[in-house]
Amino acid sequence: MKYRYWILGVFAVLMNASTYAADAPTKPNVVFILADDLGWGDVGWHGSEIKTPNLDKLANAGAKLEAFYVQPVCTPTRAALMTGRYPIRHGLQTGVVRPWAQYGLPLEEQTLAQGLKSADYATAIVGKWHLGHFEPGYLPTQRGFDHQYGHYNGAIDYNTHIRDGGFDWHKDDSVNRDEGYSTHLIARESTRIVETYAGKKPFFLYVPFNAVHSPHQVPEKYIKGYEHLKGERRTYAGMLTALDEAVGQIVEAVERAGVRENTLFIFSSDNGGPQPGVVTSNGELRAGKATHYDGGVRVAAFATWDGKIPAGSTVSQPMHVADWYPTLLNLAGAKIDQKLPLDGRDAWPTIVQGKPSPHSELLINATPYSGAIRAGDWKLVVNGNKSAAGFDGESVTDDKTKMKLELFNLAEDPNEKTNLANRFPDKAADLQNRFNAYQREAVAPKTRPKPEGFQSPKVWGEHASKSEKTVSVLDLKVGDKAPEFEAIDDTGKRWLSRDHVGKEPIVVYFYPADFTGGCTKQACAFRDDWSKFKEQGIQVVGVSGDAPESHRLFKLAHNLNFTLLADEEGKVAEAFGVPVTRGDREVKAVVDGKEYILRRSVSAKRWTFLIDKDGRIASKNTEVKPAEDSSAILTEVLGRIPSNPK
Repeated sequence: MKYRYWILGVFAVLMNASTYAADAPTKPNVVFILADDLGWGDVGWHGSEIKTPNLDKLANAGAKLEAFYVQPVCTPTRAALMTGRYPIRHGLQTGVVRPWAQYGLPLEEQTLAQGLKSADYATAIVGKWHLGHFEPGYLPTQRGFDHQYGHYNGAIDYNTHIRDGGFDWHKDDSVNRDEGYSTHLIARESTRIVETYAGKKPFFLYVPFNAVHSPHQVPEKYIKGYEHLKGERRTYAGMLTALDEAVGQIVEAVERAGVRENTLFIFSSDNGGPQPGVVTSNGELRAGKATHYDGGVRVAAFATWDGKIPAGSTVSQPMHVADWYPTLLNLAGAKIDQKLPLDGRDAWPTIVQGKPSPHSELLINATPYSGAIRAGDWKLVVNGNKSAAGFDGESVTDDKTKMKLELFNLAEDPNEKTNLANRFPDKAADLQNRFNAYQREAVAPKTRPKPEGFQSPKVWGEHASKSEKTVSVLDLKVGDKAPEFEAIDDTGKRWLSRDHVGKEPIVVYFYPADFTGGCTKQACAFRDDWSKFKEQGIQVVGVSGDAPESHRLFKLAHNLNFTLLADEEGKVAEAFGVPVTRGDREVKAVVDGKEYILRRSVSAKRWTFLIDKDGRIASKNTEVKPAEDSSAILTEVLGRIPSNPK
């Protein structure tokens, strides 16, 4: 069965590709905003008493997705989005990845971020990961994200960033001690990512807020105006107001950067609202989070792209969160070939042209005990009273002879009040057979109860980060192959090491920052010796944590004649094992009489590497004297690398 769907999926992708020339001529920036535990009825366009002006404005500028399905809880939805595959393929269809879990999204899966990187996208996740942190390979920066900021677990404290006694706030998968309300921090970092990449290269900014998930916490100012609401409902309203404000800040950053017309905004919740009628509102939809009724899996969602998606439109055809994977890869011009078959379908024609749903059937979920499937207007719910059974891997008594089937016609009964299974037994049997086929294909759920005696670490995932960083320059010896890396050069263009390393000798020198006395001595020495390096056919590259614009000004100020690379996230330094210091800094610089404020978050140690024409480390210097670095390298060059005049 799965191979049949894979063939159909690839065929559909290829057939739809021809529509993109007209509908999406350029690679869009993608800002994907995921709310956590948001109720279907808690947005303005669904008549909410809670004010969401920024979300409403963005939704009204595009297409509201009124039959958009996700999974009943957090982790499975994220797994489906990241892979384009139903969570039954991963063993993630039940429960969530708990802090103690010794599993995550399987490493054999290609993530959406990895797919987009193949199309030359910059990729960043700012917010909640929730797909595993027990080993280094499961962390976001190992799954296709150039940049990570936020937390690994769900249900962290919004102010202390603690979950079950362990600290959980990270930047680029290293512990980060930024203080503040998490929604504010996520908004601030998201706007920084936009400012970093906008106009330089297409970017994928994935913003999975932890709001409005419990614990319900919010600064006092956000609950003003909601005096008529009581208890947690009032706090929840304030949290949603803060989230809406954050969305407005991200949109404003995109507009300020001048890339609004080529940016696709996507919004969704990860599941329906919990405690409907008490804390959240799912409108008239039945039930809520952790169930397979529409109140748990049909969520508020929209897609907006000025000039491409009709403003004020509504899509009533069924879509699944897994559909975004092939849809976005196609829009980006990325490769769709992969070893694992997709369940998601390219939904772009449905969104922009009003075409029918790309699905003949849509699996909502299939656990060992319950689930749901939709085909057209018909929906079958299996054991709706057992939706959360086995949530943490606990044993469940399951009597197959007492299976409860509920059949609904959603066109006539959108609130799932009337069970039609007895009136339409053939339809119920047909959908049950389809559901059973998926259930047979499913990987066994990986959830497990909390181990007896388990103790939370001081920092969640810290062991993984430290383990990952043990591979450093201390192990990188003369004769070793130079690491592969990429960065943005001082002209704003992408610089790939594979285009240079192994083709010509290269000096790669790391320095803390532009516009410092020591750095100027080092840079000017390389400038003055540039003709000598040129005679030997050697390229010189300087690397620091400053932005490309800072490098441009630095070159201008000192008449530099070689390439500077922006390593704003410290990844190039880490590839060489160069120690870095992290922390936001501002520096004032004057160039041609004009004052500039330059910002950086990473400062590297002053280390220099010589890479020979074969792409191997010819020398390294971890005790660099700035004014003598160039002459020291030239001495090394004359002793190690044969002359290769150009």
